[in-house]
Amino acid sequence: MKRLLFSICSILFLAAQLQGQTCDPNTEVTDEQVVDPAPYTEENMMAGISDTACVGQYFEFAVTLSPPDVFPLTGQPISSIQLPLTGAIDNLPAGMEYSCNPPDCIIPSDTVGCFLIFGTPEEEGVFDLIISGQINFTAGGFFPIAFPNELIAPGNYFLNVKAEGSDNCLVATNELEQFVRISNRPNPFSGETIIDVQSDISGDFAFAVTDMLGRNIYSEQVQILEGDNQIRFDGSQLAEGMYLYTISDGNNMIAKTMIVRR
Repeated sequence: MKRLLFSICSILFLAAQLQGQTCDPNTEVTDEQVVDPAPYTEENMMAGISDTACVGQYFEFAVTLSPPDVFPLTGQPISSIQLPLTGAIDNLPAGMEYSCNPPDCIIPSDTVGCFLIFGTPEEEGVFDLIISGQINFTAGGFFPIAFPNELIAPGNYFLNVKAEGSDNCLVATNELEQFVRISNRPNPFSGETIIDVQSDISGDFAFAVTDMLGRNIYSEQVQILEGDNQIRFDGSQLAEGMYLYTISDGNNMIAKTMIVRR
């Protein structure tokens, strides 16, 4: 009996942990957009999974869904978009999983919801994620979908996982954010941008810029002093699009996005 009670308590504890992983949908997303962020394409480099994960480090990324009122293929009114509670995302690396908000993964057409990809990846690589689910119709019945696809959000959701200890990987939560705040101006920019660093501590840090696939564009060691600091970055040779810039103390990292536009 004690063993049975212990097993039940363990299952409930694990369930509580998984339910605790949730996301907040972007309430500004319209049903014309359907998903936010949109998948990555060569025409829309400011989209997709903008953060890079590291083997052995916790990572999370949220995608908002806003079901349209009408299914464009048939003109049928839509009641909801639904994802299965398990197995909805193909090609997830080992150590990663997902959860939904609302928890049943059913998002009515007059609301927005989201799903959270989270976990500690165990393998390197670029993972092309495919999300499978179904569109439920108001009059009954459903239509199976998998996206990205040409009809619903064309492109790719590439999850880039770097080796353990890489200096351009995003740590989802860290202590550094309590002491260091970063932003850049102008943003968007075409030539040079200034990284403003407001710090409550002093020390040597790594500054890095990567593209949305996690490829290193630029890196240098910088000394940050307590107070206001500036780092100048020349992006005049970069292609238009979104890039990730990071400040790291070797243990934790802060990441922001910058946009090159001409």
